[in-house]
Amino acid sequence: MKRSYVLVAIMLTMMIPGLLALDEVTPTVTISNDPVAIPGEEYEISVTVSGAYIENSTLEIDFETATGWGTTEQGYFDFSVSSHEIETLGSDETLTLTFTMVVSADAAEKQYTIPIVFYGKSGECDSGCVPFRTTHSATFKVMDPENAQEQEGMGDAAFEDEKYSLAKYYYEEAEALYAALENDAKVSEMEQAIASSETGMEAAQLYDSGKSKLNAGNKEGALTDFTESREKYLEIGNASKVSELDTLIENCQANGNGDQPENGNGGIGDNMLLIVGLGAVIVVVVIAIVIKYK
Repeated sequence: MKRSYVLVAIMLTMMIPGLLALDEVTPTVTISNDPVAIPGEEYEISVTVSGAYIENSTLEIDFETATGWGTTEQGYFDFSVSSHEIETLGSDETLTLTFTMVVSADAAEKQYTIPIVFYGKSGECDSGCVPFRTTHSATFKVMDPENAQEQEGMGDAAFEDEKYSLAKYYYEEAEALYAALENDAKVSEMEQAIASSETGMEAAQLYDSGKSKLNAGNKEGALTDFTESREKYLEIGNASKVSELDTLIENCQANGNGDQPENGNGGIGDNMLLIVGLGAVIVVVVIAIVIKYK
């Protein structure tokens, strides 16, 4: 029994250096690719191999084992280069290999993960080498730039119609697409459009609030809301709304609470006094006539 333990210990002692060597000599793989692929255009995935001496090795797209990478997905990508053979690579050398493909115009717009497998022999086989096999992947989204432009156009139309909440939605969709396409100029433009839409939403809320207060007879409160609304509409360049608010503000100022008589009855008290005075004169005249002819 003890002899068996000794044999096992000897075997493990012999295996451990090999296992450690395998870990040490496995090559380093770095994958680089653009985050977005455009339908109908060529797309490349670059793979850099370094850090180990290897012989008779293969780097290739895995068309067999990965889940979510079926015939439908594979049919969207026409690979002109999908496999590379490496005869030898020194431990102090670096090699970059490229997989080239054309994305189908029919490719569904979504995220894809393309599996890559790397296998071969690590170490000099004349003096002893060990097999290795590693798996990697390249992830990207297929997106059509025209969709970003379409979303932006719908945002512009909604903004022009003063549908600012809807405009903001479309601009946010366009911003996400432009960001994925790494179009920084357009991302900045959409951020400004979103901010203008939010300003328009605030202007519309103040306008509606002012209208409600005006209908309730609160002209002072309406004047405040109309003034703030006008400033925001002016900021986003809505000239027609600014003109309308100028009229509303003028009306509130001309007929506001501050210009009313102190009795608050719009001049009715003065009219009543005039009527009462005329009535008194008539009564006096009537009495005088009665007394004269009595």
